Amino acid sequence: MIAAGELTAGLRGLLERFLDAQDHDGRDITAMLLADVAGAAALRVLLGDEDERVRGRAGEALGTIGGDPAVGVLLAEAGAGDPRQRVRAAKGLAQVVDDDPRAEPAIRALARDADASVRAAVLSGLATVGDISGRWQPLVDELAADMDVTVRHRVVGTVAHLHPYPRKILTVLASADPSGFVREAAVTALAALR
Repeated sequence: MIAAGELTAGLRGLLERFLDAQDHDGRDITAMLLADVAGAAALRVLLGDEDERVRGRAGEALGTIGGDPAVGVLLAEAGAGDPRQRVRAAKGLAQVVDDDPRAEPAIRALARDADASVRAAVLSGLATVGDISGRWQPLVDELAADMDVTVRHRVVGTVAHLHPYPRKILTVLASADPSGFVREAAVTALAALR
């Protein structure tokens, strides 16, 4: 049996080699593996990685492992000045929203973020939640009127992914959205629901 100190030293060595590696794909995959083995402490380090894919995967992994330390890191990310950190937080917090009562208010705050990429990430995260027809529907409907075309397009993807969902919002977007890109996506989503 391996002593806890040896395991910690071994993980630290693995993490140091990982962070020094030049292979970004390998680091991306390793981020998910470290989530299982080393938990939130290792992932907190990976949130500072130079590669956005690695940082993103670390944020996703925090949402996957959940628990108080992981949610604490995600909540800190939600309040960060860098919108990329808030994007990671939105996606990760959506994964724990049914398990941790602190996640929902943070997600709702992120849905009103000044940065459109953060609002879009909230929708991406909600697409992973099993049922939004109740508590999340008003928020998704509100984001359907967002000024940013990417956010409105993400609404289409979220609504289409989360079934059942009232077709009304897709019908409105298909007929009245100022962006042809969003209208076309809504028409396609409506056709797929039939």
